[in-house]
Amino acid sequence: MQYVYAINSSFTVTSLLDLPLLRDILEACNLKPNYSLLGRELGYDRRTIKSHYENGTPDPHRHKPSMIDKFYDVIQTLLSDDTPQQFYYKRVLWQYLVDNHGLTAAYSTFRGYILKIPVFQSYFDRKHTSPSMQHTIRFETAPAEQAQVDWKENIKFLL
Repeated sequence: MQYVYAINSSFTVTSLLDLPLLRDILEACNLKPNYSLLGRELGYDRRTIKSHYENGTPDPHRHKPSMIDKFYDVIQTLLSDDTPQQFYYKRVLWQYLVDNHGLTAAYSTFRGYILKIPVFQSYFDRKHTSPSMQHTIRFETAPAEQAQVDWKENIKFLL
């Protein structure tokens, strides 16, 4: 969104970091911003735009490494195709790491970590089906040639 003010220069808002400067300019001109329009143009909700406009830039987030990051290589090895062991569920992999490798993270934290890494999540997205042992071939018979009975317990049958 572009605003032109009386100093004969223009200002273009391209990110949330530009909102405090926009606030100074609009207050000097005694104008109010259109939060909805700014939100549509920047790709944020209007309430987020209003919050950043009124409060300035937020504190930078700490990008603290995950406590599971040190197990990345172990997880990668366990989920590779070279490993004969298969993990059908994330809970089984989590329990294996807790028991054998000293993982102390909660299961919900572990699930979130696996979900964030597409390579690991794709392992659990694919189907791990075991081949069926025996296939039954369907065949048709004439009426009254065969019958199927479901046997129930404690029911007397009269023949």
